[in-house]
Amino acid sequence: MMPRSPTRPAPWARTLVGWITLVSGATVPLHAQQTWPDPVEGDFVIRDFVFDDGARMDLSQHYRTLGTPR
Repeated sequence: MMPRSPTRPAPWARTLVGWITLVSGATVPLHAQQTWPDPVEGDFVIRDFVFDDGARMDLSQHYRTLGTPR
């Protein structure tokens, strides 16, 4: 048996890295096929919002959610 070079990984380490790569690669399609609810958009208006300088006005916020907001 030849001595192992310090820069060359041990055979068990290469096998372990191979198994980790195989298992993680096999699970990617399972996560990639996940379905999400349709996005819902809307506007929320804050009436008579008071700014720091004392100015008042209606403040409109546009939002987008995944699914129905609760």
